[in-house]
Amino acid sequence: MRFWIYLFVITLFACQTESKTAKILSKKVIEKVPPRKHFQIIKEKNYFIIEINTPFVEGDFTERYIAYPKETERPDLDSVTHYIPYPINSLAVTSTTHVGFLSAINGLDFIKASNNIDWVYNPDFHNLVKQGSIISIGNRDLNQEELVNSEVDVVLSYAIDASNYQQIRRWRELGQKVVLISEFMEQDPLNKAAWLEVIGLLIGKQKESIDYLTRLNHDYDSLKMNAMYSSQASSLFMGFPWKGTWYMSGGKSFQAKLFKDAQGYYLWADSPKESGMPLNVETVIEKAINADVWLNTNSINSLEEIKESDERFTAFKAFKSGRVYNFNKRVNKSGGNDYWESGVVHPDWILRDLVKIFHPIFAKDYEFIYYQQLK
Repeated sequence: MRFWIYLFVITLFACQTESKTAKILSKKVIEKVPPRKHFQIIKEKNYFIIEINTPFVEGDFTERYIAYPKETERPDLDSVTHYIPYPINSLAVTSTTHVGFLSAINGLDFIKASNNIDWVYNPDFHNLVKQGSIISIGNRDLNQEELVNSEVDVVLSYAIDASNYQQIRRWRELGQKVVLISEFMEQDPLNKAAWLEVIGLLIGKQKESIDYLTRLNHDYDSLKMNAMYSSQASSLFMGFPWKGTWYMSGGKSFQAKLFKDAQGYYLWADSPKESGMPLNVETVIEKAINADVWLNTNSINSLEEIKESDERFTAFKAFKSGRVYNFNKRVNKSGGNDYWESGVVHPDWILRDLVKIFHPIFAKDYEFIYYQQLK
């Protein structure tokens, strides 16, 4: 699960950049899905070049993968991270978002290994685990030996900093192909979802992924346009203190983008930051005391818990009116939260929930999917 990735930014040291520049000049970028900030897919002859740009904070370099059809001659290019004959047959996943991506294009059967299995929400995934089709490769600490023994074609992974990236380099030194899926670096919800195409290409479902993204963009834009017709306006703030510090998403974050698209007035929208901003509790109380809505209370699941945590929070207007909401409607017994899983490919569902929260009369026919009101 990437809970902390979305709420906080971990910045360590930049990784060593590649010295060579790939000899890729005639770029034929796929028309239907435009290039994204942190990746693009380029069609060249009978193969594809996947470029992953700045895969983590301060990771100022580009990884390049060549996906070429099986049974064809491998192309020869400079500065290539991996050559991958596709479509591949098996995957290891290391994030619940990978499960969300694969589920969107009926690709769960490609998963043969996963870490943090208990964190996954998807019931179909757990059925495959029970059948023995998916093995565990560890929990918080990934079991490197089990990963190698799984003999999967490709590991979908990510690096949140230079230290994590060194671990990925060690896997590669053992001969394991690892593709970085860095959707957490995107601050636009649709750009996050667009990483589906990278995974779709690898498993031979590129058309399905593009079709899915085309529908998603249409649905998201339709909801966004509908919200603009509402005459209601709700001011809002988000989060909950952790060890005495209140981390508020920056005004350039994906959370702030969702709030804006749902026509909510986020009190920290003017912040130029993408990452979580550490604030003292008093600052938040002073600024948000009269906000209409309070969102994303993390592990807090009731109004009584809020009161027990800090009596001062009962003075918030949102608390008094009961307009406090958390994304905890779809959580399984082991704590797997579908917001952090299928939400990556369903920003339209998240947006619809937010429209219902900000404009309850206008969106009275909507049913919550991820969010629910705290009681």
